[in-house]
Amino acid sequence: MRLQGKARIATMAMMDIAVSQGRGLVTIAEIAEHLNISLSYLEQLFAELRKSGLVKGTRGPGGGYTLARNSNEISIFQIIEAVDDKAIEAGEDEIAYPPNRMWNRLAGSLNGFLSDISLGDLIAQSAMVKSRALDVDSESTESSIVAA
Repeated sequence: MRLQGKARIATMAMMDIAVSQGRGLVTIAEIAEHLNISLSYLEQLFAELRKSGLVKGTRGPGGGYTLARNSNEISIFQIIEAVDDKAIEAGEDEIAYPPNRMWNRLAGSLNGFLSDISLGDLIAQSAMVKSRALDVDSESTESSIVAA
């Protein structure tokens, strides 16, 4: 599954804040630059994330955003639900349209799966993938030096 639109951008923005924890507040402008996303679009998303209690904002000079809770306590499902409550929606009227039973079970399973993955888990996986990529790059550089 690939997250689309608002859910994908919100998840990436939350990851950006989470990896910056400890370095102070992160501005929407910094996130917009990192993700190459419109500032006004991010402002709308952050209003929804703030309303859902996932981020805390500080106004004024030196202001910005931080996570409202530890990254291990925020699920990917919570982020998706905050910005796009219809992203993973079950169907209605199971009796009139029996295939909806299947879609309801699938939506329930997907919701459960995404609820079990924390923002911290996603960051750890991302760091592991980057670390492996760096290892592969350094190995290929070393082998090209040896070959020369």
